[in-house]
Amino acid sequence: MGNPPESGVFLLYYFRQENKLSRELFIHSHQIFSQSGGNNGAILRENDVKRYIYIDDLCGSGTQAIDYSEDILENIKKLNPEVEVDYYVLFSTTKGLNNVRDYKKFNRVECIFELDDSYKCLENDSRYFANIDANIDASKGVCRDFARRMCKEYGKMLSPKYPLGYGDCQLLMAFNYNTPDNSLPIFWYDGEYHNNVRWIPVFKRYDKIY
Repeated sequence: MGNPPESGVFLLYYFRQENKLSRELFIHSHQIFSQSGGNNGAILRENDVKRYIYIDDLCGSGTQAIDYSEDILENIKKLNPEVEVDYYVLFSTTKGLNNVRDYKKFNRVECIFELDDSYKCLENDSRYFANIDANIDASKGVCRDFARRMCKEYGKMLSPKYPLGYGDCQLLMAFNYNTPDNSLPIFWYDGEYHNNVRWIPVFKRYDKIY
């Protein structure tokens, strides 16, 4: 999912190796179509292909999966309604998964590991505050409320629009190659100074440059 230099495409290298698949099974999105040379414009390059599969590492809000695939899916279905297009992702929030499913353009939308609302680290039903050691705080609410205030206060300095992560996902996760912006900004924000605050990330994020 995404352009060639993005993480979804990065996964395909390992996916091909681990599953011992032919490299010919992997193509860029633009290779799905071919120009007919006539008045009808683009056609499907391979008429015998019955299914296309998108692979991604994380679906947080579902926005990226929908934005990146919208035009391509519409063109595929217009040219051949019988062709199936699936979206498979390693990790997905329940909200993001439902958003992509509600989009109703993919035939199948599945993930390996679903992150329900208990993975929103600062909410009332957060799994991270389910068992608080008495030596840390006798009241789970006080401990969580303090953490939320702290994360939100600094988060507003670093990422004013999404102080608790893109889409308010509040995730605590990072990959070895990058940290998603759905995680708390206090972990990944990388800037010498922002609003007069110097910040060094624990888990560096490499932002996309548009």
